[in-house]
Amino acid sequence: MVERSGVDHQLARILREKESAGHGHPNLIEILDGGQCDETQMLFVVMERVSSKTLGQVRNKLPRKW
Repeated sequence: MVERSGVDHQLARILREKESAGHGHPNLIEILDGGQCDETQMLFVVMERVSSKTLGQVRNKLPRKW
């Protein structure tokens, strides 16, 4: 995504997502932190950990048609 839209665009997206912290919704994973590492310049997002089944474990239960 960074290669396609650029660092500035992706960093702005991460910072917007950080603004939603504390405004939880039961269907969204909470963003705890994010930004650009001062040492590596890599972009990062820190999210809450959710214990759940994998997509591979539940894919047969998903509807085939919408």
